[in-house]
Order: sequence, then C-alpha cells, then structure tokens
Amino acid sequence: MKEQERYEYLRRQIRKECKRIRQLLRDGVTPEHARTIRRCNQRIAQCVLQLDQCIGRDRTDDILARIYIRLGLVNVNVRSLTPSVIAEIHE
Repeated sequence: MKEQERYEYLRRQIRKECKRIRQLLRDGVTPEHARTIRRCNQRIAQCVLQLDQCIGRDRTDDILARIYIRLGLVNVNVRSLTPSVIAEIHE
C-alpha cells in the first residue's frame, strides 16, 4: 500500500505544480512569474524522477501527458505521447 500512497502523492504534487504554472501563464509572465515557473518545473522534474522509480517510465509518461492535457498545458515538455493519449487529444 505504501507504493500506491507514494504514487498518489506524487501525482497530486505534479497536478498542483501544473495548476500553478497555468495560473501564472494566465496572469501574464513577469520576471517574477518566470522564476516561479522555473521552480515549479524543477519540482515537477523531481516528482517525475521519483514517479519513474515508483511505477516505471512508460506509465509515468502516460500520466504526465494526461495531466498536462487536462490542465491545458499541452506545450509543456512531455517526454512522449502514447497512442492512448494521442487519441484523447483528438477527442
């Protein structure tokens, strides 16, 4: 059960950081926003590495892509898009 809890925690953290980035982008990017976005991206990268170790890279890529799509951040650097996610984009 610990692994499942870790997975859920990391997923929530990534979503939280993505939402913050989206809000900052809506407000217009100031130099302060740019610094905050960089920090958010660093935290996302750390979570992604931990998620890779927890569930494997393929599943992590799929989850990241879905989070980014739902939050309207499709242009964020997603390492790869799996066929199921590509189908979701076109829906």
